[in-house]
Amino acid sequence: MIPSNSVAKLSRFFRVGEAAERLGVSPQTLKQWIYKGTLRTVAPPLKLSGAPPAPARPAPGLGEHTDAVLAEAGFTRADIDKMRGAGVLA
Repeated sequence: MIPSNSVAKLSRFFRVGEAAERLGVSPQTLKQWIYKGTLRTVAPPLKLSGAPPAPARPAPGLGEHTDAVLAEAGFTRADIDKMRGAGVLA
């Protein structure tokens, strides 16, 4: 005998109160990319006692951290502006 069960769609997860309540739903506000609005996602399942849950935040937008990352890598403001002017950066 092979243990198995059906696989439910994510849309059903949000309709089933107990599962959604136990595992948690994390709303993510998306500002750009292909979807704009609020997207409900499943919260991380790992919960550590005494540790606050990780703050829910969406992934960064396209180019949102580019300048900071390049500056940390040693590029000057002039270098970054030159790359952006050449169309290399988003």
